[in-house]
Amino acid sequence: MKQVLEHLSKHKTLKTIKGKLTQKQNIYINNTNEDNALLVLLSMYKQLNQNFFIVTPNLYTSQLIYDKLSRVLEKDEINFYPQDEFLTNELLVSSSEFRLERINTIDKLMNNKPRVVITNLYGVLKPQFSQTKWKNAMITLHKGETYSLDALKDRLINYGYNHQYTVEKIGDFALRGGILDIFPINSDNPFRLDFFGDELEVIKTFDLDTQRSIDTVPSFRLTPMTDFFYTDEEYEHLENKIQEKLKVTDLSNESINMVKDDLSKLKDREELDRLSRYLPFMTEKHNTILDLVDESKVMYLDYHRVLEQNTLLIEEIKEWYDQTNDYPKMGFNLIY
Repeated sequence: MKQVLEHLSKHKTLKTIKGKLTQKQNIYINNTNEDNALLVLLSMYKQLNQNFFIVTPNLYTSQLIYDKLSRVLEKDEINFYPQDEFLTNELLVSSSEFRLERINTIDKLMNNKPRVVITNLYGVLKPQFSQTKWKNAMITLHKGETYSLDALKDRLINYGYNHQYTVEKIGDFALRGGILDIFPINSDNPFRLDFFGDELEVIKTFDLDTQRSIDTVPSFRLTPMTDFFYTDEEYEHLENKIQEKLKVTDLSNESINMVKDDLSKLKDREELDRLSRYLPFMTEKHNTILDLVDESKVMYLDYHRVLEQNTLLIEEIKEWYDQTNDYPKMGFNLIY
């Protein structure tokens, strides 16, 4: 593949495309097929050494493209950002696998190493927290450093981890005296943190079944378990904004009760996938996944179908507005 891309880079058309991309011009390529389009993308990715986002019309196509490119790119060069497409369905149980995949992708984007990210249309339209908030949310715990166990416990709860008696699965943590067990994403095994006071003396991985230590490590990375996370202080600010919105919005009693129920669940951090519609209330500007990197290129694969899917998304939102009493008067930004 390397030789093919080197040969392509000398082609007149590819040089023209590279020049236009360098000048940040939009390009529309037609009369070609998917494989040729992906070859162009791979060539540009290798030459420009920038983040490339591939936006497909739907989740199914995203998965196919991700599988195809995973065979020719290194593991640390490609990521998947899958977003559930039924954005207004109240009964939808969002895929936890998709959520963890998205957080993994965001974590990798924070490393500032250029990569190819495959996503579907809703993935690139969905409101997102800022790059700064995500960077602050991801920490690396180091052996020998000092940390407040109480602060760590609060952070884990705020960021979607489940406080359990023993760790059994990804997303669990357990605290017994000066021992903190955590099973974060991006790890095959959970970690056992042994504290002496506030000093983190030892970090070990351990086996879930036997509870026996596997290896000692100097550090590990801790990321949120959800892409809609907030501290208690941020929740209070969100609650105040929602209450102020209720004062100036003429809503039916049914809708007011719906909002109050939302607030109760937000406080307890329940149904956060569904209630991520409140995320834009917590941001100062519109952010999407594209804003999490300083510079990137975006390729819309099968652009006509992307536009058709965009129309369907808008129609779905309209239908939800019609079926949800006057609850949408709260001003939810479901897509940007």
